Amino acid sequence: MKNENKHAVQKRSYGRRSYFWWLLLLFWLGVIFIFSSQPYQVQDIRPFLAQHVDRAWVEAKLGDWTFIYEGREISIATRGVPAFLEFLIRKVAHIVAFAFLALVTWLILQRYWPRLGWRTYPVAFFLTILYAILDELHQYFTPGRLASWTDVMIDGAGALVILIIIALIQFIGWFISGFREN
Repeated sequence: MKNENKHAVQKRSYGRRSYFWWLLLLFWLGVIFIFSSQPYQVQDIRPFLAQHVDRAWVEAKLGDWTFIYEGREISIATRGVPAFLEFLIRKVAHIVAFAFLALVTWLILQRYWPRLGWRTYPVAFFLTILYAILDELHQYFTPGRLASWTDVMIDGAGALVILIIIALIQFIGWFISGFREN
């Protein structure tokens, strides 16, 4: 009887923990949605950067960096230090946010649909890209925001990088464990 109760407690505990990944996914989707719902003026960090960043240091380190984004040149020369740094921060935030979304999506697919096997990678990527498209569509209807296919590609790059890293880690683990068995 004690063993049955122990098993029931473990199963119940496992059930609670299994909701963690779903809750994390919903939380992260919500975070992305909330940030996409804010007009650009609310997220504008240029005044903060202008006040707190050493412009000479940034110009010395990043002065040669130039990007073409949506057909426009983005550089310190064309935008100034605060706007250029804000651009970098916003695009890195896209990469990190959607890399994390892809990671959590992949973990859920691995846990709840293990039969997918290697297909968890393209499914996680597809679902992340789908949310990136929906996010940009949402931004299209948000005052002061624009929808951008370039941002979808940046989001996809973040998702792709994390999924490749996971696959490499799994492959290295599989490769090393193969040597241990021999």
